[in-house]
Amino acid sequence: MRVSMFILTILLSLGFAKAGVTADNSWLVGVWELTSESKKEFLQFTDEMQVTLVSGKGRKIKGTYQITDDQIKVIYKYKGKKIPISLAYNTSKDTLISQLANTDNEAKYKKSGN
Repeated sequence: MRVSMFILTILLSLGFAKAGVTADNSWLVGVWELTSESKKEFLQFTDEMQVTLVSGKGRKIKGTYQITDDQIKVIYKYKGKKIPISLAYNTSKDTLISQLANTDNEAKYKKSGN
């Protein structure tokens, strides 16, 4: 009986932890626009932990994401390959910043409608 209660407690805890992910990502869900004036690009985050990068020409690359204490870890799937990207976010959670690996440039995104 005690083992059953212990297992039930663990399962309930895992369920609440999973439910907490949705509440924690509510600030991220929606469309984020690249702030660069020379290039159009959007990130679309869903509450199901899915993300889509949409280029200015309409090309879409789908992936998944996880939120950590200080960044969003994205894994895009493109032509059979996994492409990991990390996006930092500021304390007010209104800007996403990606450091481009091959240059020192940053890509900044603001949530559409902000």
